[in-house]
Parts: sequence; structure tokens; C-alpha cells
Amino acid sequence: MAHLQKVPRLSRREQRRDVRGRLMARAKDTDLAMPVVDLSRGGFAVESPKPAVKGTVCDMTFRTDGGWCRLLSVRVTHCYALPPKALRPGFRIGYQFVDAGVAMTTLTLVCVLGPQPDVDPWS
Repeated sequence: MAHLQKVPRLSRREQRRDVRGRLMARAKDTDLAMPVVDLSRGGFAVESPKPAVKGTVCDMTFRTDGGWCRLLSVRVTHCYALPPKALRPGFRIGYQFVDAGVAMTTLTLVCVLGPQPDVDPWS
């Protein structure tokens, strides 16, 4: 059974960048594509119709609308049910990148997604 939290963790170690609608994630060997909600140097969050178990490690494929694709190992850090007033029922799942050198990969993802004028996503 998934370890569900009642409320999201409010403190963040790294600033998150909203990437809704621009990046999808899919766990290896599944057909469930999940929209990535936000992205930071250390990890990301998705919205999923299925819960995940905290601590689980898996390989995740990231894909942009332009077809760019990358496979990375990730670990579930938290999972909580979306509020009843959400557009769709489901869960918010937080993942941490397993590879210590993945910060550069994340920066590459940000570059692929394109800059936002006058916004430094990591400041």
C-alpha cells in the first residue's frame, strides 16, 4: 500500500519550476504517462491516477512534446491524495533524482523546455 501524506511538504531545498503541459514522465515498463508538475535540481513532482510507495526506486523516462527523451533513476519521496476539488482524482507524487550528478541533466531539461523571459528558474 502507498504511504500517503495528508498535506504536501511546504519547505523545499531547491526552488521548483512549473513545467505543466511541457514534460511527461513514464515509469519504465509501464504505459502510464504522468504530467510533470514542477522540476528542481534535485527532483520533480507528477500527478498520477495511481499512488506510489515512499522509498521506491525506479527508472523514469522523460519526454517533451518535441520528442526529446531521457531515462533517469528516481526515488519516491512523498505521495499524497489530491484534494477533492482537483480537476481529476489522483495523487501528487514527489521524486528525487538518484544520480548525484543529475543536476546537469536537470539543467539540460530546463534548456530543452526553453527559457522564460526575465525569469531565472534557479534563483
